[in-house]
Amino acid sequence: MGYHLISVEPLVRITGVDGSVIRLLAGIFIAYPLAFIYGFTLYKKSPTLQHLLITICGLFLAVFLYGLEGLHTLVAVVVQYLLIHLIGPNYIMVLASFTFQMTYLLVGYWVYSTDLYDIAWTTAQCILVLRLIGVAWDTYDGAQDLEKASNDTKEMALRTPPGLLEMTGHAYFFGSFIVGPQFPMSRYLSFIGGTLIPPKHDRQDVKIKKGLLRLAAGLVYMSIYALFEGSFNNQYLVSKEFETLSLIRKMAYITVWGKTTLCKYLAVWLVAEGSCIMSGLTYNGKTESGEARWDALKNCKLTIHETTITLQGVIDSFNVNTNLWMSRYLFKRLRFLGNKTLSHVITLMFLAAWHGIYIGYFICFTTEYFYINAEKQFLTILGRFEEKISPTGLLFKIRWIVMYSLKLTIMSYCLLPFVLLKWSRIYQVYKTTYALPHVVVLVWAIFYNFIYPSLRTKESSKKRE
Repeated sequence: MGYHLISVEPLVRITGVDGSVIRLLAGIFIAYPLAFIYGFTLYKKSPTLQHLLITICGLFLAVFLYGLEGLHTLVAVVVQYLLIHLIGPNYIMVLASFTFQMTYLLVGYWVYSTDLYDIAWTTAQCILVLRLIGVAWDTYDGAQDLEKASNDTKEMALRTPPGLLEMTGHAYFFGSFIVGPQFPMSRYLSFIGGTLIPPKHDRQDVKIKKGLLRLAAGLVYMSIYALFEGSFNNQYLVSKEFETLSLIRKMAYITVWGKTTLCKYLAVWLVAEGSCIMSGLTYNGKTESGEARWDALKNCKLTIHETTITLQGVIDSFNVNTNLWMSRYLFKRLRFLGNKTLSHVITLMFLAAWHGIYIGYFICFTTEYFYINAEKQFLTILGRFEEKISPTGLLFKIRWIVMYSLKLTIMSYCLLPFVLLKWSRIYQVYKTTYALPHVVVLVWAIFYNFIYPSLRTKESSKKRE
């Protein structure tokens, strides 16, 4: 970590929390007074002035968090600007953008990574990489014939290549620079131009109230994480003491550990989203009753996330804007391959590399692919019998409890490599738990692909008789 102009050592000594964590939390909380001040002083003023001051705030946050190393982010923005304006809106520019931004990020990971999860300039850089590649695609789309394009593409396409201040303002927007959420340049420009929110919904008091409610939700998850992390942590998973537990207790520990770990991510996303709401950037039209919606940048769908009984439900409700980016700018753009499975695999591998160079990320997203497929297959078969189950009956409630519990356990087991990162640590936990969930999925794959088809054939034959 580089030299910092502002020291947080007194807080480190008082709290015992790592300095990089304190800086990151301070950065996402600082966005609240910045959003408040922006709303009452700069909002709907000169776009150039808005871009300039947002850029200054973002650069301050970059240097506060990461020292002079935070200026790596500025290099990425300037190079992206040059690629767009020197090459022009074509496939070469898009390919060059992918190549440069990902290479710069991966080299950063390689040089600055340790054996643990790192909060370094690459933390903000990985958010920025997707934002800048998205600008490249949107600039390319803006130069194409969009008559047959999707509504999303038409809405996000940039008819005019963005200027440097527009790009820096978009990149360094104080509410989303550090941990997201992602949003397209078109949304940012309409927000700065004062056209995003209709006048009747453009009330500062409402934005502040909605933003603070999201902040409150974030603080709840932050408190849960702080309360349980001491007892359910990464170090214990690879300890000798953990190895002595029974298999049932090991799986129970992993389940609670995984749920606790996810609270950390939910907390920072909720806090970050709250400041974006307060600024007004999240306006998303109105409800059927005519009330304004402020959920355009929602990174976690809490109700679905906490109540779903499927892994697919967890994925659909977690890190929403990153998943949406992957779908818009990568998965759907790979349709020329003519193979949906291949497009899915490439997208998951890109997502793994975007997170970092550790093997744990690749194991996590690979196992996720197989678990989701197995779940879809299982639910297809289960659906044949569910029609006979009453939604108010005891059997339905038992089914919900069993599936919810299984979801929590499998979700946490899938999360292990994502957090433990290195194969030596991952293997240690796999070995001591006999990789049981993975074995179950393997047995299921054998059953579904080789035994179940013959059972279906025999069933069909009996029906014909």
